[in-house]
Amino acid sequence: MQCFCKNEKAQGHWSSEVYSYTDVKSGEEFSEPLCRNFFIELIIAKIFGQSISFIVIAINVILKYTIMYMVIWIGEETASQQKATVTRGVFLAQFANTGFVILLVNANLTEHFPKEITQYFKGPYYDYMPMWYIDVGLKIQVAMIINMIMPIIGTGITFIVPLIKQRIDNKNTGDPYVTRSTTLGWYKFFNAGGEYMIHFKYSDAMNVVFVSCLYGLTMPMLFPIAAITLKLQ
Repeated sequence: MQCFCKNEKAQGHWSSEVYSYTDVKSGEEFSEPLCRNFFIELIIAKIFGQSISFIVIAINVILKYTIMYMVIWIGEETASQQKATVTRGVFLAQFANTGFVILLVNANLTEHFPKEITQYFKGPYYDYMPMWYIDVGLKIQVAMIINMIMPIIGTGITFIVPLIKQRIDNKNTGDPYVTRSTTLGWYKFFNAGGEYMIHFKYSDAMNVVFVSCLYGLTMPMLFPIAAITLKLQ
């Protein structure tokens, strides 16, 4: 079907063109736009395939804040110890999610021991092969590229959100002496910046370095992506 539809497209045929064919077993005749259905299914498959990278990044963001609030709830003796624990926890969670989950989901480990565990890993790839890099490797690279863009998005959010809050507080006048706040606490809430998440910066940087070193020898594009990401941090 793939070769037929691509050949028809190359010859200038519309994807909505109706084709007639006969079922060999029943002898029943069918008429439908075969290539249109094929291309629609191909687009849907590509969207779902590439969305995995965005899901990985979304899970990483959720893990960040979940681990941070768990560490705050558990409690540490000092703020430095708290930030160090958050950094380690977030790094390990992100590294496992980015570096190993996509790998294991697509791995076929049924040939290996112990069978009690490996029997559940029935992915399409028994080993690294050219198709693995086109499929799984591409997803990892896309996830790393999204990681590269995230600091820019984060900087934009930290600039826009306080600006909106200040505009709400000063009645859109731009005058810092005009305020809706009735207490100093509310004034600081609207006009002061948020906390700088240094522990997230450290964990993001370590995740980028470790994932790039894990796959970079066979996917060299990860090294310049990592360098740009660290520069933008």
